[in-house]
Amino acid sequence: LSVMQLVEAGQLDLDRDVNGYIDFLIPAAADGSAVTLRRLLSHRTGFEDRLDRIGAWSGERPSLGQFLALRVPHRLRAQGEAVSYSNFNASLAAYIVERASGKSFEQYLNDHVFRPLEMLRSTAVQPVPAPLSSEVSNGYLRSDWPPTRESMAAATIYEVGSTGVIASGADMARLMLALLDADPRIVSRASLATMMSAQGGVPYGFVGLGLYSPVGAGGNAFVGHDGGTGGFGSTLALSPDRRLGLFASYNTQGSPAPVPAPVELVQRFSERYLAESKPRSSTRTVAGLLGAYQPARRTESSLFKLRALLGQVTVQRAASGDLMVAGARLEEIEPGLFRGAGLEFAFGEAGTATVLQIGAPVAAYVRVPLWTSARFVVPSVALCLIVATLAVLAWPTAWLRRRPPATDRIARSLKHASRCALLMSTTAIVAALWLALAGWPLAAVSFASVAPLVAGIHVAGWLGVLLAPLAVWHALRFTRRRAGNLLAIGREIAFAFAAAALAAFCLYARIAETPLGVS
Repeated sequence: LSVMQLVEAGQLDLDRDVNGYIDFLIPAAADGSAVTLRRLLSHRTGFEDRLDRIGAWSGERPSLGQFLALRVPHRLRAQGEAVSYSNFNASLAAYIVERASGKSFEQYLNDHVFRPLEMLRSTAVQPVPAPLSSEVSNGYLRSDWPPTRESMAAATIYEVGSTGVIASGADMARLMLALLDADPRIVSRASLATMMSAQGGVPYGFVGLGLYSPVGAGGNAFVGHDGGTGGFGSTLALSPDRRLGLFASYNTQGSPAPVPAPVELVQRFSERYLAESKPRSSTRTVAGLLGAYQPARRTESSLFKLRALLGQVTVQRAASGDLMVAGARLEEIEPGLFRGAGLEFAFGEAGTATVLQIGAPVAAYVRVPLWTSARFVVPSVALCLIVATLAVLAWPTAWLRRRPPATDRIARSLKHASRCALLMSTTAIVAALWLALAGWPLAAVSFASVAPLVAGIHVAGWLGVLLAPLAVWHALRFTRRRAGNLLAIGREIAFAFAAAALAAFCLYARIAETPLGVS
């Protein structure tokens, strides 16, 4: 809304290179095309996602421009190749609003959105001002773990524009009424129509400027936006033709489910009252749908890459011939569009990529080759970790039971290096898995112990990488000298293979990385 206001005022242009508005450089894409506001707001920039250091438990937020200048993301794909939601996109658009208006983004929203619509219990200020802080609900990460884990109630968000706005239910009703009215007051009806129009191809529905359809899942015709922060999840769904709006917000992520609670509410409402409605579709038949797909919205430049690996979905064919995803049998509704487990699964092509869309258009997955698929990598790494664990557990036992001959010091040193390589790689991988899957909220708010932990993971990962050649050397030397029976030779070869494979995984998953904390 703020960007469209400034476009209407002639201060911004949706199709101009954003470098003309900011004081740092956003590199052009590989094909030379520039990043524009249109691409930012429709999430077609190809940037990777960032999970770390997006906020803090408390305190003032840093300058938005300085924060973003130090965190320009890497590009994962060509612009427009696949829609991939990016918090950096939204935050950069907020900074452009600051530059164009001469006001902080928080102040701009207050002056040009909240105040005109009489949204008096809404703010984007970080941290939340005292008059409103007592009204902020606590958030709960899970509702099925005893005791329930409480998330941040009102942290300081650094990525302004992507999240951090708090509003009462009544204020959200005022916003929806304005967006559905013939005279929205804060922006023209024509600008809203642009926001609600397709800006790039997706397999099913459309992505506009900050808004998309369908919202969540269920084949609904709503246009809007959904998302979550910490233990909170919200969905804003609009049906302009009916002048109907629905807003749902939950202060818990609940127990794991294919469809989040706010999205499910919209889905059930649509099924009951708007059953005849369907979103606009650009679905088309795609050959060769089987395979592994990883989230288009992901991190590649840090150890949080593990989340994308373990978040992959696999499309398989059942004995009956039907497609299956995560155990759900898919029913084909129209060419390229399937339904199963309460979700829509749509396939399409974006550039050179085959894309699987699950539910909302911003929930895209991109097909990956077999050697980077979870069904190949995870069992391989798990087997190597088991071998490494056995080697490490037997290491002190063997050392106490039978000391190697003092005359072969090289053999003894290489054996210790081999076991140490396995110990370091295993420690680094297990710690990285914990941080990426369970401990990432601590990294998101720059928790004090995270930087030393990540530095330790990187150091351990590098030690595993650097010592792995010694493990291979030890196995070759042990075999060539016939220093043991066939069982012992096989054992050392297995240990060397595990050390090399785990070292390669540390490099691939960015576990062996520059030890400077979360990147």
